[in-house]
Amino acid sequence: MSGVDVTGTIFSRLSPGELRLMPALSVGWPDEKVATLCFITKTTLRTHTRHIYQKLNVKTRAELAVAWAQFALLIEIAERNNIKPIDIIRAHRPDLLQD
Repeated sequence: MSGVDVTGTIFSRLSPGELRLMPALSVGWPDEKVATLCFITKTTLRTHTRHIYQKLNVKTRAELAVAWAQFALLIEIAERNNIKPIDIIRAHRPDLLQD
């Protein structure tokens, strides 16, 4: 998912560092493992996670994981079918679009 264009989606609210954490946060691993794999401290991870929750208006990692997984799936479907990602997101998960 690295390099995915998030323009026009709620994920464009995230900083590059926060965006890089999304796949790892969505897997359900403990903070220590995510921090180690992402080469950051647990304190930095917690700070980024708090900011991500605020920016995406989610309250749990499960909510975050569902939004990210559905976004990733829609991007993959769009790429395989030569559809603009924003069009497929608009059709199937308009709540993922930027206000």
